[in-house]
Amino acid sequence: MFCKKCGKKLADGAKFCPACGAASSQAGGAQTPVPSQDVFQNALASRPAPAAGGAPAAVRSGNRKLGLFAGAGAAAVLVIVLAVVLFSGLLGGPKAALGKAVAKSAGAYQVASDAVGMPDLKKLGESKKIRTDMSFQIKSFSDELTGYSSEAQMLKGLGMSLSSGMDLPGRKMDFSAAVSYGSASLITFWGQADDDVLSLGCPELLDNKSYGLSTATLGKDLDKLGADLPEGMEDMSFNLFDIVEAFSQPIEVDQAAQKALFDAIEAEETGKTTMDINDHSLSCTGYRVTIPKDAMRDYIGALEDAYKARELDEAVIDLLRSMGMPKDELSQIRSEIKDAVSGKETFDVLKEIVKTVGDIELDVYVSGGYIAAVVWEDKIEGERVEVTACFGGGKHYADDLSLEMRVSDVRVRLESTGNHGTEGVEYTDSSSLRIQEGDYSVTFKSELEYYPKRASDNFEWTVKGDGVSLTASGQLTTGKDSLFLDLDKLSVNALGTEMLRLGASYSVGPYSAPDISAKSPVMLSSMDEDDFMDLASDITANAQSWAMGLMDDIPELSELFW
Repeated sequence: MFCKKCGKKLADGAKFCPACGAASSQAGGAQTPVPSQDVFQNALASRPAPAAGGAPAAVRSGNRKLGLFAGAGAAAVLVIVLAVVLFSGLLGGPKAALGKAVAKSAGAYQVASDAVGMPDLKKLGESKKIRTDMSFQIKSFSDELTGYSSEAQMLKGLGMSLSSGMDLPGRKMDFSAAVSYGSASLITFWGQADDDVLSLGCPELLDNKSYGLSTATLGKDLDKLGADLPEGMEDMSFNLFDIVEAFSQPIEVDQAAQKALFDAIEAEETGKTTMDINDHSLSCTGYRVTIPKDAMRDYIGALEDAYKARELDEAVIDLLRSMGMPKDELSQIRSEIKDAVSGKETFDVLKEIVKTVGDIELDVYVSGGYIAAVVWEDKIEGERVEVTACFGGGKHYADDLSLEMRVSDVRVRLESTGNHGTEGVEYTDSSSLRIQEGDYSVTFKSELEYYPKRASDNFEWTVKGDGVSLTASGQLTTGKDSLFLDLDKLSVNALGTEMLRLGASYSVGPYSAPDISAKSPVMLSSMDEDDFMDLASDITANAQSWAMGLMDDIPELSELFW
C-alpha cells in the first residue's frame, strides 16, 4: 500500500503516512487532514513507560519544589497546547505550519503503534465492557531474603490470581480472588453485582452456594433481619450502577473554549537554525509560540466546568440520603462533597501555577515537516526553569525521544531510543532517567525487547538502578482489542544476587461473563433465624473439613501453621 499524496510505501493497515502525515485513504492532491486530539494523545500513550524514581530530598524544598512543579505543569500545558494546535490545519500562517507538523508527527507515532500491532485499549475502555485478569506465584527466595528461615522457604509455590469484569451497559460487575499452592487450589472468593443485587460466594465454605442482598430494598431487608440500624437508615435504597455511571461520564470541554484558547495563541516564524536533536544535527525552522495566561486560565476554568457538569456530587448526596443521613447534615457537607468530586483543589493548583508562571513563551522547532523540539525557559521566584522536549533525529521519527527539566542545579533528564515499531518486525527500547542535584545523581535504565512474530519468549524487559534490578521475560500476545502477557520469569536482583523470582501473568480484553453468573444467589431477606443458624453451622463444618483436607493434600502447610 502506498500513500496517495507523496507515494511513500505504507505498512499494512497504517492510518497515516509517516512521511507527510496524510491519511492512508486520502485522495491524491487533497489537503492533508488533521488528526483529532485523541490521535496525538494516543500516539504518546502508546510508548512504553520508562523507569521512574524519586527525586533527591532537597528537590522537595522551597522554591525548587515550586519550580519543578511549575515545570511539570508547563509540560502538561504544552501537551494541551500542541493538541489544540491540531485544529490550526484549516488556517494560514505559522499556526497552520505548526498544525501540519503536529499532525505529521502524530501520524508517525500512529504508524509505529500500528506496525507493532498494539490493541486499541482506549477504545476498549470507552466501551465500558472490559475484563482484566492477573496472577503471580512465588518460585524462589534467596537465603539472604528469608534469613535462612525454613518456614519462609515453604512459601515457594504460593500463588494468587485476581479477576475483575465490568459490563456497565449490561449493569454487571464481578471480581474473584483465588489462592493456590503449587498446582493445588486452596480457596476462592468471588462477588458479583447484577443490577441491584450484590452477592458473595466461597465454594469451599458455602457448598457452592452464593448469598445476596438487593440494594433497592437494603434498609428494609437489614431491618427485617434484625440489624441495629441508625435512625432513618431503614429506608436505605440505592443502585451501585447509578453511581458508577455518574463517575464514568465523559469529560466534554466546551468547543468554544477550545477555539478561544487556540485563537489566543500567537505564533511567528523566527528563522532557520541548526539544532542538536537527540545527538543528531538537524536543520530546523524556529517558531515563537506565546500562550497568554488569561487564555490558559479561562481554558482551565472550562475544564473545571466540564467536571462540575457531571454532577457527581448529586450521586454521592443521593447515596448518603438513602443511607439515612439527616437533611441538616447533608446541607452542611454538600459544598465539601461538590468540591471534592469536582477536583476543585486540583484546578486551584493549576490556576495558581498559571498565575505564578504568567504567559508561556515556547520556542518550537520543525525539521522535515515534523516537530523536532519544544523549549520553554523562564524564571520563577528567582529560580531558573528550563524544559526541553526533543523528538526524532534518527532514521525513523518515532524512534528517538528526550525530555529534560532543569531548576537551578537540579536536572532531570529522560532519554529513549530504539526501534519503536517502525519496521514492524521488532520493538526495542533503551531508556534512561537521570536525576541530578549538584554532585549527587541517580540513574535508572530500562532495556526492552519485543518480537511480535516469535511464537515463544518474545518479550524481555530489564530495569536497573542503584544496585537493584528487575527482570521480566515471557510471551506477549496481542489482538485487535486484547493483550496477554505471560511472564515465566519475574525476578528481583540486588548486588548481583537473585533475591526473589515470581511467575506472573496479566490480560485485558472484552468483557465475558464469569462462570459465577449462572448461579442464582440465596437472598438473605428470604431467610429466617433457623436458616441463619443452619448456615453458620454449615460454614463451621465446611471450614474444619477444608482445613483438614489441605493438611492431607499439602503436608508442608502443617509445618507453617502448627
